[in-house]
Amino acid sequence: ENVTGAKVVKVFCREEAVPENIFAYLASWAASEKRPEMLPLICQMALTKFYSEKESLSPDVTKLAGLLLQNLYDQGKFFLYQQKLGRFFPLPAELADKTLIEYRGSENEPVSIGIRILPQEEDEAFQYSEMPHVYRGIYVKPVLLFADEKLEYRIERSGELIGEGSLTGGAENAGGRFARLNRVIQDAVEGREGWQEEIVSFGKEDGILKDYFHTV
Repeated sequence: ENVTGAKVVKVFCREEAVPENIFAYLASWAASEKRPEMLPLICQMALTKFYSEKESLSPDVTKLAGLLLQNLYDQGKFFLYQQKLGRFFPLPAELADKTLIEYRGSENEPVSIGIRILPQEEDEAFQYSEMPHVYRGIYVKPVLLFADEKLEYRIERSGELIGEGSLTGGAENAGGRFARLNRVIQDAVEGREGWQEEIVSFGKEDGILKDYFHTV
């Protein structure tokens, strides 16, 4: 088990390749447990990451992946790879709707992230905050970004710039509720047919709006 655990850490934290039989072992272990969410967190993370890279999942594996992902999310362990699982089942709202910025480095020193959203903050300075440390040197910052917005970010440690980049709204999470709403709004602005039906369908399916839409 110690050898297996070391390999799991390598595949998740260091993103090193390991034999697929490691994941078969983890899946078998999870299947044998009455409560698979009680497996060590690193095993849950490695297994869901492995599933996120598959083209398809069986119904049993889909159910297991959904259970493990929800358990990880409930404990604040969410990562960029988890958004890929949205191809197989609905994601928690924060994963489905937000753009995630992920940085992997050392866990010994706090990391800060500065962000600004264009075009509305184009003439403003970056707003800095501590970047949440999720697991063993992996930092993840969720940001709500709409389709017509661009996010610029800078990652710093002890005042030194260690990473920077930009992301465009809509580039990630095409299946998220905000991405879908953005598409409907764009269709309405451009006069495309069917946007009224789509907004009603969205309202009936959305957890926040469905009660209202089912009464109208």
